[in-house]
Order: sequence, then C-alpha cells, then structure tokens
Amino acid sequence: MKKVRPKIEQAKQIINETLSKAKRPFVEFTGGKDSLVTLSLVKEVSKGPVSVLFIDTSTHFTEIYHFIEKMQKLWRFNLAREKNGEALGSIKIAEDRAECCFQLKTKVRRESIKKYEIDYLFTGVRRDEEEATGSVNYVFPETECVSVNPIVYFSESDIWEYIRENNMPYCSLYDKGYKSIDCVPCTEMTGLKPESGEKDNSQEIMKKLKQLGYM
Repeated sequence: MKKVRPKIEQAKQIINETLSKAKRPFVEFTGGKDSLVTLSLVKEVSKGPVSVLFIDTSTHFTEIYHFIEKMQKLWRFNLAREKNGEALGSIKIAEDRAECCFQLKTKVRRESIKKYEIDYLFTGVRRDEEEATGSVNYVFPETECVSVNPIVYFSESDIWEYIRENNMPYCSLYDKGYKSIDCVPCTEMTGLKPESGEKDNSQEIMKKLKQLGYM
C-alpha cells in the first residue's frame, strides 16, 4: 500500500480541514467503489456519526440497494434517502439521458442540500474520470454548498488497493464484470459494443449535464 499511502494522507488532510469549518457536512454515497472509499475515509477522520446522502433514482441495481442497506447497518451512518417522485411519474427513464439525470439526480441533490442545510458535500469524484470537475473543491450551481473531492488524485487501481488492504466489503456487481455502476439502463448503455450500431454519445451527454449543473 506504499504507492497509495501519500494519497490517503492527502485525502485525510482535505477531509480534516473541511470538517474543521463545516457545520452540516454530508457524504454522497452511491453504493459504488469510489464513494465507498470516500465514506470510509470521512468516517475514519471524523471519529463520530457521519451523515450520508443517497440519491435514489429508483432505477438502481437491486445489488446497490442491498449493499447500501448492508453498509448502513455495518457502519451505522445517518442515512438520508431522497428521490424526485414527481419526475418519476412523468418522464421516460433514460429516453433523454441528460434530462433524466438532471431530474433524478441533479435536482434531487440541490433540493437535498437546501433541505438538510448541507454546506459541504463529500463526493467520490476522481480526476482520471472527470477532468472538467476534477478539482478538490467545487461549488454546486444555484447553491452555496461546496463539493469536496478528497479522492480526486486516486486512480482506479488505488481505489481497489485501498479496498483490498482494508478488507472492505463492496458491491457484488464488480465481481460480475462491471467496471462502473450507474442506474440500470445507463450502465447497460455504456456497455454496448461498437458493432451494435449504437452511437456512443456519452461525451455529449456529459457536456449537457455539466451545463445543467450535474457536477
């Protein structure tokens, strides 16, 4: 774990500095490996109850729901589970991926920030995945809440090294071959092969999402 140790210490320093000034800090937990490591680090540094936000799009894998429930019981964090029920009754899931993410994720996050008066939200963003938002701090549009990304300098291999070395549980979907886990429809879309004839417009979608204030 020598290679990742400096990054772990850097992440802890970022977390410690944030907690020293935060009044209502939360960790956004998706059930995925990156937010799992972020939650673990915040839990270790805080040495007290951690407030966790889970944005429930109602389209997650069953394994994700089971894993979040398992971790809540194991780590005893305070879980806030929020969803946009109104949008779920009016939009067609994944038909317009950017609009779907905005309604079921971005809008819910903004409303949750206001509801719980969150001033700092720890997230699992890594720079090698999101260069445009891959900074330590980022202010969410239309809010005064700061997104704090303590694992921003971790690579995917660093994440798995941390999980293995700490003997941490993780979602079983990774053992089934999934590399990145999102909602069921979009996870399936990202796995399409080139010969399927489906155009990969992920970059265009992410650009539109950023304009809408996704991250």
